Amino acid sequence: MPALSKATEYDFGPAFRYTVEYSMFGVLALGAVIATVLQFAINDGNYYEMINAGQNALGGVRGWRRWHTCLVMAVIAAVFTWLFPTVENGFYVVAGWSSIVLPCVTVVMCVDHFLLPRFLPNRRPMDTIPSWRGAGLANWPGIVAVLAAVAFGAWNLGLFPGQAGAPSIGLPAVEAWVAAGVIYAGLAGIVGRGDRSATVLGFGRTVEAVDSGRGNR
Repeated sequence: MPALSKATEYDFGPAFRYTVEYSMFGVLALGAVIATVLQFAINDGNYYEMINAGQNALGGVRGWRRWHTCLVMAVIAAVFTWLFPTVENGFYVVAGWSSIVLPCVTVVMCVDHFLLPRFLPNRRPMDTIPSWRGAGLANWPGIVAVLAAVAFGAWNLGLFPGQAGAPSIGLPAVEAWVAAGVIYAGLAGIVGRGDRSATVLGFGRTVEAVDSGRGNR
């Protein structure tokens, strides 16, 4: 739409007006209502994800309640909103990070569930949710894969603060997704056959106990 409207890179207003004229028969008020509703819906979903992530990290602290996490995440969101120099620039920055971070994590999860069991002895159980004490510490190959892929994607999109320009080699977001899957598959394949593979890959205690039983036979 920016190209069709002949708008510049961060000229959000003309691009939005052209979108309304193109797909909503020029009813600007309808476009404003839909855009506002979508922003509330998107931010509500993001807020829910932030709360779940924070609760997973802090929920085991004695005396910590979910409303504490809600308050902390609301403050973090407010600070980030205030720090954005302009709404237009902030919109593109958030869209850029969102196009690589969440999909990279999803790709790692898909590789872990559908690909790794084909050549590794363990399968991560999906039918039970382990307790906080029974969960593994971290899936280290997955974390490394996501960080490496996100760093490459962010560099390719020019998202790092102070970055002079974006090289834009190919399709940055898609390349980051592929890199996350390939890196994770490679690292997991290397460490997945060792004696402590369940620990390194972040399996819960139930899987580790099954592995120990196999090893003692």
